[in-house]
Amino acid sequence: GVRLLMRRAKIKPVRDAIARLGGVAVTERAAEPIQHTTDYRLMLEEVLKTERQSVAACQGILSLLHEQDEELYDGIEEILFAEERSREELLQLT
Repeated sequence: GVRLLMRRAKIKPVRDAIARLGGVAVTERAAEPIQHTTDYRLMLEEVLKTERQSVAACQGILSLLHEQDEELYDGIEEILFAEERSREELLQLT
């Protein structure tokens, strides 16, 4: 829904910046298997684990960029803020 559209809007500038720098933006699935369950607590824990990984990945990328490419840095930072908000919302639910 709306959240997916917002994420896509935030990702496009990052993909464009990567292409401008001669790179190719890719999306990789996590290596961990998807947990299929009807247990809401387990679902929330799995989503929270994913959000934590996303936050850590964005922080790692930002530390490498050191604001060398302002558009890319801003795009990653915006994604980081969204992931942090999601993580905080999930923490309130668990």
